[in-house]
Amino acid sequence: MKKALCIILAFFLLFGVMAFSAFDDESFAAWSESIRKFSGMKNIQGQVDIHAELLDAKNIPYELFYSMKFYSRDLRDYRLDFESPRMLEGITILYQYREQLLYVLNIEKKEYAMQSFEAGQEIQFNPTTLLMEFLDFLISIDSIPLLNVYPKKTTSGQYIFRIQLSPPEILSLFEKEYPSINIYLDDNNEINKIILINEQTNEQLTIQMLDIKINASTNEIDTFFQIPLQDYSLIEYLGKNK
Repeated sequence: MKKALCIILAFFLLFGVMAFSAFDDESFAAWSESIRKFSGMKNIQGQVDIHAELLDAKNIPYELFYSMKFYSRDLRDYRLDFESPRMLEGITILYQYREQLLYVLNIEKKEYAMQSFEAGQEIQFNPTTLLMEFLDFLISIDSIPLLNVYPKKTTSGQYIFRIQLSPPEILSLFEKEYPSINIYLDDNNEINKIILINEQTNEQLTIQMLDIKINASTNEIDTFFQIPLQDYSLIEYLGKNK
């Protein structure tokens, strides 16, 4: 999921750098304001809902839904609290970059599993590594073809930006191609929803961002990383614990 979000953020910047000629003054100002809100981002918290409408190998439709609260400190430490689906409800994923520790916690049962990573050993889907890959992507931006952008303003005054990728192979998530990205801004020109659509199959992935708080104070964000593990029972789950 984080890799998907990093790729989407990459397209945000690509969008602003390479496709600005598709905007009029008003829509470009709204888009620029939405991007500037991420400037100097350090701590961030909020809730993300992900809804996927997909087809299986036999073209039978099925749906997936995930809901989680998230916290990031210095864009290095991460915490995810799952609220849905039912099988993940009450599960917290905690990654501490400096200590190179990954925790899986059951808050209700007060149990946790832990995996430590030796020097040179990388965690799978390491968020920090993904951010570095994102920067590498930005370096090679000039080799990516132009995007087709279609700004639209709703009757209530909110902007929707439809980005048509060409070629569609640029963006591939969950082994599905989503050549069309639709980005929704709220009344404050903040990005609150992203819908990726495969227009050939009508499959889509919706990412809803709720109660996003950028650059929360360090003292505030620290409280979400202060879990009293001494009150929890250690269980074997992720492998050998030290």
